[in-house]
Amino acid sequence: MLRERWSARESSFRAPHELAAWLVRHRQELFEEELNGWYTDPALWPRDRSLEKLREWSSFGLHTAVVDTGESPLEDDEFEG
Repeated sequence: MLRERWSARESSFRAPHELAAWLVRHRQELFEEELNGWYTDPALWPRDRSLEKLREWSSFGLHTAVVDTGESPLEDDEFEG
């Protein structure tokens, strides 16, 4: 199972169907980014990188908060200071 956490900048997600539509548009990017974290050689990646396979290996949900547990300082790309 893929365990990475993703945050979408599209703040208009208010319902599961909006997340589902976003996943359809970005499934290839998400899948490739996750697989690249495991194996950097795409020849070793599974051929089936469908939305169905991504959903089988991952879980998705809407959350009202994101907690950053990384060690680097937080950066606000909208802050001009």
